[in-house]
Amino acid sequence: MTLDSIALDGTSKFTLSTSIEEPQLLYLYLDVKDGTAYDDRLSFFAQDTIMTVKSSLQDFEKDAVITGSKNNELLTEFRRNMASLNKTYTELVKRSMALDRQENASQAAIDALNADYETYLNKKVKYALSYATVHKEYEVAPFILLEEGFDANPVFLDSVYQQMPKKIQTSLYGKELSELIKDLKEI
Repeated sequence: MTLDSIALDGTSKFTLSTSIEEPQLLYLYLDVKDGTAYDDRLSFFAQDTIMTVKSSLQDFEKDAVITGSKNNELLTEFRRNMASLNKTYTELVKRSMALDRQENASQAAIDALNADYETYLNKKVKYALSYATVHKEYEVAPFILLEEGFDANPVFLDSVYQQMPKKIQTSLYGKELSELIKDLKEI
């Protein structure tokens, strides 16, 4: 769904406006028509306040600086801290692909990969749970658990959820997290 759009013709400053009922993840797309599908989109955690986005055409996503949303600041910090774990995941995928190419991969190599994946997953989930607990008073907390903590034991997810203020529990992502916890408990 498009909330607002604008065509730029030679100017670098523009204003987009919309109203949202509650903080949520939105995307800003820049259609450069350079043949790449996703390098011109920027996700941010919007709040119903004045927000500012500064970036460049050359590296729209990487150069972006967004101000005006505490939830977005927290999401940016979380994602920056997750970068090393994401590199670990990339290395695990490469190792898995290399093992798949081997005709007779040893069981020891497969077991080592599985153990390393479990370690990675454990760290990722623990960090998401911890970060959401520390920032439980912000709408981004349940979003982070939905994005990165969905593999957690539902008891741990529920424990963090129960610590959140009612305002956060009844937010868009708080409701989705509640449903996820309910579904996981039924499995």
